[in-house]
Amino acid sequence: MKESPILHPWRDDPAHTNSFRDIGGTGGLWRYGPNFTADCAILTKDLGCIALVTRRDNGLLALPGGFVDKGELAIDTAIREANEETGITLTKEAAEELYSGPVADYRATLRAWPHTTLFRFLTAHTLQLNPNDDAIYADWYEVETLTPDKLHGSHFTLIQKAILPLR
Repeated sequence: MKESPILHPWRDDPAHTNSFRDIGGTGGLWRYGPNFTADCAILTKDLGCIALVTRRDNGLLALPGGFVDKGELAIDTAIREANEETGITLTKEAAEELYSGPVADYRATLRAWPHTTLFRFLTAHTLQLNPNDDAIYADWYEVETLTPDKLHGSHFTLIQKAILPLR
């Protein structure tokens, strides 16, 4: 695999100097350049609780989500990953796209990074969660108790993007 001439979009942004490693290679991601992902912010309608999973790879809390498969739309990835990781069945009609762009991730390098699309889903109550796939645990968390150090990559920022427009 030939190294990409495309560089991380945050490479010249001082606010993101710790968002990727300034090395070559893919850092454990699938390919050079953007590696497309989708994430779900599944919130109760009162915005008090959010469904999160505990990641198998680093033990941190995260939004349900994952890599977009070849030929798959980001919304289909979000719905598939939410079901795989939490057991919740979501619909396209309930989705609201909130963000599409690069995100911080411990695997990101100067030449390979995750580029996510964030979708918000609102639910009337806290549905039963059944972790599976990459998630070792899934539960509902009070939004106000979350801190950046407990969440994977940019997920704290993504959660803020999901709740602030509604508050």
